[in-house]
Amino acid sequence: MAKAGEVRAALDHVRAAEALTERAAQTIDAAVAAPNEDNVAAASVAVAEAKVMTTEIAILRNIDMNMNTSSVTDTYRNTLSHDSLTS
Repeated sequence: MAKAGEVRAALDHVRAAEALTERAAQTIDAAVAAPNEDNVAAASVAVAEAKVMTTEIAILRNIDMNMNTSSVTDTYRNTLSHDSLTS
């Protein structure tokens, strides 16, 4: 059950990142169409927000992958240790 909750939370983060990226694209389009200080600033902020969210997702995914790799490695080492003790 915990994994289902984790997957749901991860999907929520991805959807939020997609929404922020879409909003950033729209604000960039607005800034290109009417390049004034307010529009360019809004586009800059929107892009920064999307970058923060996507970077956070990448970092969390990397941490999760490293934790899974570590546990697999630990399991492998424990198996080797156990085999050498019983041989």
